[in-house]
Amino acid sequence: MSFETLSDLKELPVSHAEREAQKERELQLLEQDRTKAVAEFASQREAREARRAKAFGVVVGCMDERNTFQNEATGEPLGAVESFSSPGGRVTAETLLKLYGPQIEEARKSGKEINIYLFPHKCSGDGHAGCAAFKNDEAALTEYFSNLATDLKSRPEFAGANFVTAFYDTDDHGLEPIGDSIIPAAADYARNRLVESVGISKADGVGPKDRVHSGNRIYVGELPRAWSATRNAAYNLHPGMPVEELLEGVALAVRVIKTHSHVKLREKPVVIQLDSPVGSEDPIQMTDEKILERLNASPLLKGIELTADELLVVRSETDKESWQGSISSLSVEK
Repeated sequence: MSFETLSDLKELPVSHAEREAQKERELQLLEQDRTKAVAEFASQREAREARRAKAFGVVVGCMDERNTFQNEATGEPLGAVESFSSPGGRVTAETLLKLYGPQIEEARKSGKEINIYLFPHKCSGDGHAGCAAFKNDEAALTEYFSNLATDLKSRPEFAGANFVTAFYDTDDHGLEPIGDSIIPAAADYARNRLVESVGISKADGVGPKDRVHSGNRIYVGELPRAWSATRNAAYNLHPGMPVEELLEGVALAVRVIKTHSHVKLREKPVVIQLDSPVGSEDPIQMTDEKILERLNASPLLKGIELTADELLVVRSETDKESWQGSISSLSVEK
């Protein structure tokens, strides 16, 4: 996807009081999403526990905010598999083993299934609304994820694992296999359920604001779905990637928001949520001022720098087993 602006970048300034009110509304929306996600998580407890007793899985995908339900598109119960997201879904075998190696080894010793889902994404309803990190090049995505699958399969640590490499369709939640991958039977049921439960109908019925970028939140943490119950709301980045790559990922999300999105920053700020396990430090460990300075130093934001007025930084903590979470600090006046 090219970065052509969808809106005028030189909008009139927003008053301080109006901006603070907008930030308060964003916090309310974030809490509403969290409450809904927690309820959904709790409702699938039995299915999730049964699945975890039999299998360990990881979904690797893009940070795109339209991918909210890609884990569920596998047919896995909510929260049953781990989630790794980065710009375009790029990751090395070393990073995956650092993050999940012990769990994979434990699963193998316990005789559990090991499922690795590698999901680039596409948009069947609009050929120009694919993956921005790969410049909407499906051939390049196919090559990258095919090579990644080949690399992982060659590693002894992944011996015996099941690999599913497929395009996730952001329009209708369908999975399109890449190479000789076999799509799980549960995926078709999951696709139909998602179509009904989240209001995404057939591809030709998806509205333009839903089909392309319209999220203003950037979640950095391990449990994106715990804070996002709606599609097209929050980009998500796993904190396990190298810090500089992580910060460039945040800068890329800001660029998309500013230049190729239905978001109007006069009406709502960019929200960066730094989420960590309960009792742990936040994943970036920089002051708000340093985060803003570092983002604006990125070539991705040259000429379209983010202002302090346009930014809300939220730090939160989340319990992995219950998805209960709370906001621990934020950059908004009370």
